[in-house]
Amino acid sequence: MIFDAFSLYKWRMDIRHLRYFTAVADEGSVTKAASRLNLSQPALSRQIHALQDELGLKLFEYVGRGIQLTPQGQDLLALARRVIRDMERFRERAGAFEAKHAGVLRVASTPQTIESVLADCLAGFLAIHREVEVQFVEGGATEMAGFLKRGEAELVVTYFEADQTLESRHFYKIPFFVVVPPGHRFAGNNAVEVRDLTTERIMALQGKFGSRALFESACRLARVSPAIYHESSSAHTLVALAAAGHGVAVIPGTVKIHREDVHLAQLHFNEAPLYFDLFAAWNPANPLPPYGHAVIEYLADWFQRQRPMPML
Repeated sequence: MIFDAFSLYKWRMDIRHLRYFTAVADEGSVTKAASRLNLSQPALSRQIHALQDELGLKLFEYVGRGIQLTPQGQDLLALARRVIRDMERFRERAGAFEAKHAGVLRVASTPQTIESVLADCLAGFLAIHREVEVQFVEGGATEMAGFLKRGEAELVVTYFEADQTLESRHFYKIPFFVVVPPGHRFAGNNAVEVRDLTTERIMALQGKFGSRALFESACRLARVSPAIYHESSSAHTLVALAAAGHGVAVIPGTVKIHREDVHLAQLHFNEAPLYFDLFAAWNPANPLPPYGHAVIEYLADWFQRQRPMPML
């Protein structure tokens, strides 16, 4: 049965009519259904007749002293039940929105962090909190504060420049790695010093990524000026180039690597691992709803349990 917009506009049906219809169908009796609904039998009969008149269909027919669905009524019963369930879910979700337990949360991060951390972690969160929807916003670390201040994201998860106007929560220290092919002079090393990169062709993420800025800061402190051979917005491009022998890739530990033709060594500065800190940050001028804070707590617990590292 197909109705045009004008026909739907003329209808005055509400959810009560569908509840009356399904109750009579369930009980097989107007009298029993009326008792269940706390209505008088004549009042329920009038409502059923009014519904049939509005539809232009007979939903029930009398057989002896009983009542049963017509073929049209049988066809519409399942749809009526579905509409009732959808309306109940609609009201529940609207109530959750009003209580700020449901809604859309825009989370900004780098492509590497979305791939290695947020994709799996937030899938677990959403399986528990089905009333929440997460939308991802990709960018470099230097873009994160702008996303928050312009209202393009409610939450960012990344390294970001210190900004006193934002609130933040520290999650984890992310190491740096160098990637080389088998046979490279670093291939047998578990760690590589920043100063040892001086003679290498370096491939790194573009300047908009926070890990690149921190790597360059470490190079300045070590008084070395590595030759940047190639810049990319994709860490996997850098890994592929390193595997093919084009140079040494410097990547953050948030990158998943699923290949066997490369070797990873942790990058050190003065014999200590080089790290950058991963934060969640939000703008107090645009307060996070309760489900936003729930995401932060879930992420903090995930980092405590998983302690993610690059995967070969």
